[in-house]
Amino acid sequence: MPAAINLNGVPAGYVVPGVLVELDFAVGQSGGSGAARAVLLMGNKTSAGSATADTVIYGPNTAIPCQTEADVIALFGPGSQLHRMFIRFVKAAGVNNTTPLFFIAVTASGGTAASTTMTIATTAAATGNHRFWCLDQFVDTPITTGQTVTQIATAIVASINAQTSWPITAANTAGVITITWKHAGPEGNWGRVQALLTGTGVATTTTLTSNTFLTSGATADSYTSALSTIASQRFYYIVCGDSDATNVGALVTQVNSLALPTNGNRQRVVFGSMDTLANTITLATGVNAARAECVWGNATDMTPAELAATATAIYATLEQGSQYGVNRKNFSLFPAQANDASYWPVIAGRNGAGGAPTQAQIYSALQNGITPITVLQTGAAQMVKRITTRSLNGSTADYRIRDAHKVTVCDYFCDDVAAITTTQCGGKDLLPDPIPGQPVPPTAVTPRVWKGLLQGQVSNYGDLGQWSYIPGNVPQQGQTPADMINANFQGPQIETANPNRMSVSIPLSPCAIFDVAAILAMQVG
Repeated sequence: MPAAINLNGVPAGYVVPGVLVELDFAVGQSGGSGAARAVLLMGNKTSAGSATADTVIYGPNTAIPCQTEADVIALFGPGSQLHRMFIRFVKAAGVNNTTPLFFIAVTASGGTAASTTMTIATTAAATGNHRFWCLDQFVDTPITTGQTVTQIATAIVASINAQTSWPITAANTAGVITITWKHAGPEGNWGRVQALLTGTGVATTTTLTSNTFLTSGATADSYTSALSTIASQRFYYIVCGDSDATNVGALVTQVNSLALPTNGNRQRVVFGSMDTLANTITLATGVNAARAECVWGNATDMTPAELAATATAIYATLEQGSQYGVNRKNFSLFPAQANDASYWPVIAGRNGAGGAPTQAQIYSALQNGITPITVLQTGAAQMVKRITTRSLNGSTADYRIRDAHKVTVCDYFCDDVAAITTTQCGGKDLLPDPIPGQPVPPTAVTPRVWKGLLQGQVSNYGDLGQWSYIPGNVPQQGQTPADMINANFQGPQIETANPNRMSVSIPLSPCAIFDVAAILAMQVG
């Protein structure tokens, strides 16, 4: 009798009926997917929103529906973190009308809101214009001859506050304008602002002439209650509005736990960082999970939450569309294809190429579980390579599940085999394989019957190019990657410890992506 096939957290005598799927990443040698996959945005609301924080999920099919921007504003407040994430998601998703989008408002921090000040000096001697940037958007305020500093500042404040979708508010005291983030807490410290005053002879001046982060935001949110609420539901992508290591870590820990066989809830986490490379490495390697992705965008003028929402919209939109497997797997050098530009609203920050990571920093980011955004010499922003945060096996570098598409392909496959097992084997008796020539009763399933169903799914994925050869295995003549996977099944087998249980082990080997082209050109004559 072959050795039992054991699943993590499932005792040999486990008797609760169901389809148990364990998907392990980075194992072996080093070297119902058709359903719409929902996205959950986790972030803050303002006091202007009517949503209940922490305990209520909102979406297209919930008791209180949330589908349009008007719904988002009413529930979470204009310019709230969730409103900003929604704007970014929709802008990147384009014509994607199939991804269900849900929201949960996390109770905002009770700490201090980030802020900065901008000072207008002297009465205007001529006409001019004051341009104020918040993140990657701006508003202009005309200046006329003879306006006092208070009058100029009052007009600027009115222009800023009229941008209700912005995440800031402004107030004037005698020409000193205070800019305040709408939410308390350290996430506001990633908001950048800048001012530019133009006009010949205007004479008055403004501060904040460089691209400047707000400061002094303090006391992070707590995700504990919201995590409890979402634990019983499945959202394939969860966008974390926080870049705080504690909250990101708690969310990833819960997602990893829910992916275990007895839960079978396979999900992903996407979060952003605008911090230094060193601090972002600490954040990403602290998570170190195949089911988490960290998008590093300090070369942009977005917040971590907005960048994560943008990236997730692109992934969710372009991955879908295949019955067996993943439609788009390669996001390297995005936007790389002709039609990618319509999904890429990310622009370079106002620091331009001077604020972009160096090649050495990009290499370090990719070696430490970070998806970096860079700026090309043309001034365009670009995603270098999409990866997971899993870069370590203990303290040893391990990049077997670096490519994020491998997680997606495996998740799709596991959903499909769980679905086909339920639909074609559910409610049937379990019998041993009959002797050759003897039929299997239509009310029964045997190891050989189940194996045929599973191998059919492997072949379906192989027909669409989802698999590569298993590392370390030499293909036989005419053998496809799907043939190799099917030839290396362990089981299925009826387990001795529990005769009601049939187990199988399938070695999955998702295909690689082409993102490094090495060309040696040698002039020899």
